[in-house]
Amino acid sequence: MSIRVSLILVILLSLSSILGTWVYIEFLNSEDTVEESPYLYRISNKDMITVDIKTKQKELSIEKRDDRDGLWFFKTLINTPLNLNRWGGFTFLLQGPITDRFIDDSETNRSKFGLDDPSLFLNIGLSDGSNIELELGDKTPDGAYHYALVKGRSSIMTVDVSWVEVIQKLANIPPLPDWYYSLDPITVTEVVFYINGKILKAYGFVKSNPDENFRKWEECKLLIDQETNQPYLEIEPCVGKKIDDQKLLINLVKHISKPDFDGVALDGTGLKSPQEFAKFGTTSDSPHIFLRTEGFDSRGRKILSRVAITFGSDTSDGNHVYVVPQDGEDVILADKKWVQEIIKNFY
Repeated sequence: MSIRVSLILVILLSLSSILGTWVYIEFLNSEDTVEESPYLYRISNKDMITVDIKTKQKELSIEKRDDRDGLWFFKTLINTPLNLNRWGGFTFLLQGPITDRFIDDSETNRSKFGLDDPSLFLNIGLSDGSNIELELGDKTPDGAYHYALVKGRSSIMTVDVSWVEVIQKLANIPPLPDWYYSLDPITVTEVVFYINGKILKAYGFVKSNPDENFRKWEECKLLIDQETNQPYLEIEPCVGKKIDDQKLLINLVKHISKPDFDGVALDGTGLKSPQEFAKFGTTSDSPHIFLRTEGFDSRGRKILSRVAITFGSDTSDGNHVYVVPQDGEDVILADKKWVQEIIKNFY
């Protein structure tokens, strides 16, 4: 072998050694990067089975139920599912937020980060029996992040404040289904009864006479449409003749304002077609009641809303009646006595 060839081989070996060392160092650096994950924690949304959130104001506890096709339900409310139209993607949100930075501190110095009195607790239960526990402390000086600590780790981290605000809102304003209504009796200005898809009778809480100091309930006059021959109301709230028994409507509205529901009926979630509702006796011909409400927001602007309930057949055990509140997609179990107190006013 010539001297020139020998020199070339030595140079190549030296270069390969340098290159190998560089690759090894880069590998070590990449390992460090993997260990310091950019996520506060990381889990699969499919593995979540329970979520518990506690803020300074409220608490929320929900669970995924296999007996209800894997839908999410409130733990503290009977057979009440989450309103997925509002929070359908919350499990993806909880898979793991990205952290801004790791803080080289120990769990013993919680107080200076506000972690001795956390603003939020988050506990996510997983299908393998483990769980993720997270505490949120104060905001960082620039207000853009919250200090955070995952149980079992000593490093305090930071997480974007917007992610925290969404989690707080989930607890403070829980995603109740549309049928879980809250009604102030004072705001009701109209009650309308329907049967076979037609107005049977109606009452309005109006002030027809300008000299009267207080509004009174009136039985409204029904007009007949010349083309369809169907009854209708001309204005809202409707007007007519003042009824003698004012307590009748006052007590009815108070009764409806406190619904006695026991959650969603089995196989009664997310229904779409009339045939699906017909199985529960809730059709377009079923007894139906409509309440119109008036209120005002913080700026003094009038807010109009409504409560509507369709009444179906009795359950097989005779303790409940199937109802569809708010013309929604769920059939609800309503206490039979509560329903009977309303139905008797139809006739």
